[in-house]
Amino acid sequence: MVYVIITMTTLSALLFHFFLHRMIKRWVEQDYIRSLCNDCEDKLRFLMAEYATVSGRRLKHPKFELHFSELAVRYDTQKSNNQ
Repeated sequence: MVYVIITMTTLSALLFHFFLHRMIKRWVEQDYIRSLCNDCEDKLRFLMAEYATVSGRRLKHPKFELHFSELAVRYDTQKSNNQ
């Protein structure tokens, strides 16, 4: 009986750790996207829509930053060309 309790506790702790890791990673990614926006709501909407499509590809952190930095620059150049 003791081994069952130890096993269940260990498994629940591992699942909780995995859950927290995923949530914190998502928060960090979304915070990085918000930092690229500079209080521009249209840019935030554009980048968050792209984040929704990219999140399934599971980009590693350096590629994630590079991808969204390029998108932010591309958005700024398109916006300045349209004005």
